Amino acid sequence: MDILALSEAELRQHVALLREYPVKLLAEKVETKAEFELCMALGFDYFQGYFFCRPEIISDKPIPDSKLKLLELLSKLQDPDIEFKTIESIIRQDPGLSLKLLRLLNSAAIGFPRQINSLREGLVILGLKAIKTWTTIIVMSEMSPGPAELIQVTLVRAKMAEKIAPEFDCHSEAGFLLGLFSTIDTMLSKPMNEVINSIPLSNESKLALISRGGIKGQLLNCIIDYCEGRWSQSSEDGPSLEKLSNAYIEANEWATMTLNTI
Repeated sequence: MDILALSEAELRQHVALLREYPVKLLAEKVETKAEFELCMALGFDYFQGYFFCRPEIISDKPIPDSKLKLLELLSKLQDPDIEFKTIESIIRQDPGLSLKLLRLLNSAAIGFPRQINSLREGLVILGLKAIKTWTTIIVMSEMSPGPAELIQVTLVRAKMAEKIAPEFDCHSEAGFLLGLFSTIDTMLSKPMNEVINSIPLSNESKLALISRGGIKGQLLNCIIDYCEGRWSQSSEDGPSLEKLSNAYIEANEWATMTLNTI
């Protein structure tokens, strides 16, 4: 249902009528927190709208301690000089993180051919870069507030950017991280530049995330335009709509599988 096309009374009436049938209800064009909370209260099953990926900036409220710790962990994970033993120590200090990572390492999302029985074994087999990436995903999922839709959007953007990054002469790994951090302002309700400047990313990535500048900014714009339905814009200077569609479908399947695991 397009909730912007209905008054609150009409929306309630429609929901009451449709609940008599074995259908799932999707709220479309959810643009504010109040609209989301109303749809949640009415029992909608699925949600779409800009609310899930646009930050509600709270300038005078500090980042909660729990999220600040996660942000500090993210910063350490993105340090290009981090060593094997350091990342192992960081993960081991958080039993919940260790358990989630081990579960993810043995999931279909990674698809390793045999069981991984320990964190060290996973580090040795997959390597430092891969472990950093998967740990970052888990930390982002814990940082994400409220509905699962935001982390779903985040993972879809990351996987899509990974797949089409070569079309923009970018490394796939850089594209993935770009998509992953593209919603961190929403997660923390803070301006992007305030959050990103505290994380040791490359200058090109910071430029892309803060102002959509540079070639990485073009990549990010392409992904976001496609995901938000601006298809003609997304394919102007980038991949064909067919390539973007295939990447989007694969990214959604992967994101759902990953979320079900963690």
